[in-house]
Amino acid sequence: MKVVLFFITIGFYTWLAPPAQAQGGAISFRDTIAAYHQERILVNANGAILLGTGGLISTAAGTIGAIAATQPDTRYFYQTGIAFGLVQTAFSGYWLLQCRHQSKTHYGSTQAYNLYSGNKNHLLATMGISALTAGYGAYLTSKAKTAGDQQDLYRGAGTAMALQGVFMLLFSNITYAKHQKSDKKWQRIMSEMQFTGNGFSYTLGY
Repeated sequence: MKVVLFFITIGFYTWLAPPAQAQGGAISFRDTIAAYHQERILVNANGAILLGTGGLISTAAGTIGAIAATQPDTRYFYQTGIAFGLVQTAFSGYWLLQCRHQSKTHYGSTQAYNLYSGNKNHLLATMGISALTAGYGAYLTSKAKTAGDQQDLYRGAGTAMALQGVFMLLFSNITYAKHQKSDKKWQRIMSEMQFTGNGFSYTLGY
């Protein structure tokens, strides 16, 4: 399984990689921005592969568990896991397609920086949604004993929601932190480009 995932990862990197460029001479603003842009895309691609792998595992384990489950709350737990797994897998596929599109598209320096900033804002929004999901799942679980004939649903689905929310919260925080490591680089290059007045006409050409 690990070998398969390794070759899948290498395949995606090859798929995302831009055509090679001739080297030589001083590194321009354009080349620097292009490098930062590709760095951002590879962080996202890594995240999408991890998310998609988790989604596939969740869907497969949920399907097997739901079939084998003998208790109603366990069955609801696995069924909810299937739903989240399918959403994760679909979103990761969309994310990878977006990475490919952005790696092949020509962007001005301001556009490239706006994609970087927007990326972080989306992850912050994901953190908020994940925290709400985890909190609501924990709330449902806590109310299971007083939910009457719905207690199995509350306990099973609530537990699955709480775990999914925690996973997504950790995932989005780690991915955000990886992008945040490049923040000073982006701020510095954009400030230099504003100072020289030369940067905003450059495009990311491959």
